[in-house]
Amino acid sequence: MKSKIATIIYYLLPLIIVDVSLYFISGSIIPQRFTQVFGLISIAISSIFIGIFLYGFTKTFGTPSDKTYGANNKNLYSKIFPEINFELCQKYSNKYKSLIGKDISIYTFKHTDDMPFAFLIENNDKPDIYIEEDFIDKLSSNEMDILLLHELGHYKAHHERKKNTSVKIFIFSLLLLILSYTLYLNTNSIIFFYAFALFFPGLAIAIIVYLVILISMEQISADRFALGYMKDSENYLKFLEKLKLYTNSAYYTEKQKKYAMKDLDRRIKKIKGVK
Repeated sequence: MKSKIATIIYYLLPLIIVDVSLYFISGSIIPQRFTQVFGLISIAISSIFIGIFLYGFTKTFGTPSDKTYGANNKNLYSKIFPEINFELCQKYSNKYKSLIGKDISIYTFKHTDDMPFAFLIENNDKPDIYIEEDFIDKLSSNEMDILLLHELGHYKAHHERKKNTSVKIFIFSLLLLILSYTLYLNTNSIIFFYAFALFFPGLAIAIIVYLVILISMEQISADRFALGYMKDSENYLKFLEKLKLYTNSAYYTEKQKKYAMKDLDRRIKKIKGVK
C-alpha cells in the first residue's frame, strides 16, 4: 500500500503545484482584461497534468474485479452460454503462466451476430479468454498462440480495468462539478469557484482525452505485446489478414463489420510501418 500511495503522490504533486501556481498567477499577475483568456489556457494546462495524474491513478488503483462484459454478467452468459475448455486451459496455462503469472481460463461459445469472436474478461485479476467455437476450428496451432498472446496483451496492460476506472472517475467528476457550482452560488467562495471553473472541467476533459487515446491504441498495444514475445511479424500479418476474411464473412452488423475492418487495416499498417 505504501508504494501505491507513493506513486499517487508522485503523480499528484505536479498537478497541485501547477494548479496552485495558475491560481496565484491569475489573481496577482494577469491583468483583468486577460483573465478569461488565461482561464482557458489554465484549463488546458491543468487538463494535461490531470491526465498524467489520471494515468497514474488508473494504473495503480484500477479495480481488479472490473470486467469487460462482466464475468458474472447473467445477460452475457445467458446469451453466449460459454463452456470452459479444460484441455486448452491446461495447455496454455502451462505455456504462458511464466509470462503473466496467472492461470488462463479459456471458454468457447457459439456464434452470435453482435459479439466479437474473441475477447478477454479480467475475472478477479485473472484472464478469462472467450473464443467462438467456429473460429477455433479455423485456427492453426501458431494462430491460436497469436490470438491468445494478443488477448494476454490486453490483460497485461489492464485496458478494460483502466477504461472502467476512468469512466467512474468521469461520472464522479461531473457530480463534483455540480456540487462545487452549488457551493459557490451559496458561499461565493473562491475555492469552490476555482474547483468549478478549473479543476473539475479539466478533470473531465483529461478523462475524455485519455479514453480516446486508450481506446484508439489498445489493439496496437496488445499487438506489440504479442509481437514482442513471438518476434514473427510475417505470420502475425498473415493472421490479421485471415481475421479480415473471417470478419467479412461471419462478423455481426454491417456497421460493426466496417469498424472492425478499419481497425484491422490500421493494425496491419502499424506493424508494416506504413503511415
